[in-house]
Amino acid sequence: MHLFETNIKLYQTDAAGILFFSRLFEIAHDAYQDLLEKARINLSEILKNTHFLTPIVHAEADYRISLEVGDNIEVRITVEKIGRSSYTLLYDILRKNQIAGLVKTVHVSLDKRSGEKIFVPERLKEILEPHLQNGSSLGI
Repeated sequence: MHLFETNIKLYQTDAAGILFFSRLFEIAHDAYQDLLEKARINLSEILKNTHFLTPIVHAEADYRISLEVGDNIEVRITVEKIGRSSYTLLYDILRKNQIAGLVKTVHVSLDKRSGEKIFVPERLKEILEPHLQNGSSLGI
């Protein structure tokens, strides 16, 4: 499990100061980027100098409790599955140890030039495998 901590910013909320629904995906993506950066994956290098991309092809979210400006949150990332060409990430978003939201994203590995599916790159698998779910994720 990878842990990422942040707080809810004003720009992420609606006029009532409550987290705007689409921002839950933004928070999940920030946590994913943190996971990669802590594993010394330079996203700029991947985008510019590798043969692959890993776009999200499916995303879903559940909202359990409201998040407000200034709330401190913890995002727990687990890997639900690593397939041949795709992987699935689960994000448990907690405020004071209460589940505030759950996000699930499915990423597919593609060759940049052809757009065809490829095997999940070995370096990426090495980063994801230690976070494979072992029943501890709250999940969707």
